[in-house]
Amino acid sequence: MTPLLFALVLVVQQPQAEAELDRTVAEVGEDIVLSVTVNALGSQSVEIVGQPPLDGLQLRGSNQSSTLRVDGGTGVRTSVWEYTLRALTPGRATVGPIRVRVGVEELRIGALSVDVHAVDAASREAVDARISAIVDRAPAPDGSNEVLVSVVPSPATIVLGEQVDLVVVAWFPRDIRTRLRTRPTLTPPELQGAWSYAQTSALGVVATREVRGRLYDLFVHHQVVFPLTAGTLDVGPARVFFSLPIRQSILSRAQAREVESRPASVLVLAQPEANRPASFNGISVSNAEFTVSVDTGGFANGEVATVRATLSGAGNVALWPEPTIDWPVGLRVYPAGVSLQVDADSGLVRGSKTFTYVLTADSVGRFTVPAPRVPYYDGVRKRYG
Repeated sequence: MTPLLFALVLVVQQPQAEAELDRTVAEVGEDIVLSVTVNALGSQSVEIVGQPPLDGLQLRGSNQSSTLRVDGGTGVRTSVWEYTLRALTPGRATVGPIRVRVGVEELRIGALSVDVHAVDAASREAVDARISAIVDRAPAPDGSNEVLVSVVPSPATIVLGEQVDLVVVAWFPRDIRTRLRTRPTLTPPELQGAWSYAQTSALGVVATREVRGRLYDLFVHHQVVFPLTAGTLDVGPARVFFSLPIRQSILSRAQAREVESRPASVLVLAQPEANRPASFNGISVSNAEFTVSVDTGGFANGEVATVRATLSGAGNVALWPEPTIDWPVGLRVYPAGVSLQVDADSGLVRGSKTFTYVLTADSVGRFTVPAPRVPYYDGVRKRYG
């Protein structure tokens, strides 16, 4: 047992030092945390020799802590230094080498580096130009060091059936944003009486604005809604959730925070009565196309044929009603399903909806189906078609 115990004491007596950065990529103005950890015997003195050399970085603060544990009857102390550094210029920034003195022995940790990018459009999450224009209309903060959230409905007045873009914009002062350990979570506003299409939201900062000498980084959430009835659509408050460390230390606990926007509203006008077709059933679509196809030119008595009627364009695809088709006497028609495809094109919801029918004939002959017509309201051209 004695040789084994002696070998264990030798291992414990060897001091160990390591360093790490909390990130390897940053933007100008962001904070980076350097952690230096040293394990040594509790009886040995431990110190960082001077300030670690910095290139492209600025020291903003430091913190030192230590813990003592008993390992195999021997006291082992773990000392941790944390330096908060700010990225100053684009390029490769370095810190170190770092010299650590443990008793009479000096340990050396090699230099660490971080890639610093300039703050410009190229480093931002891509946002559609149409949505970017809405973001530009968001109310700006007053220059304080507080997070601001706002909801921008666009447009604020529509005709029933038209699309409304609800854009949530969260303004984070740079001093707060650089302290975030995880991305903030944006919760869209609550809605009643509207059909919603969730859009892909930017995962990171989409823009930076300077207000009264303070930099703000913007996070955005985009949602497309279609009000279901005329009147006032109430838009509830949006919320942003984020966590900030209580202290600068990366080991510090994080405190959850929530910021709420003011509610908003959209005025929804009824579709105009002037020139409204008698058979109009509420379809609102722009760039409309309507096609009907048959899978065969003819079929034997007792067999079936398949007919597909497809309406496509921009609008609330999911709620487009079934077109009216005047089937001739002698054909039996059975609905065989409805399929839809929805996509976003330059911020506009568009797609197609296909109604499928299976036909059988009671007798031999030629059956003529009158050309189906779909009256619709075009919200872009502001007219019926």
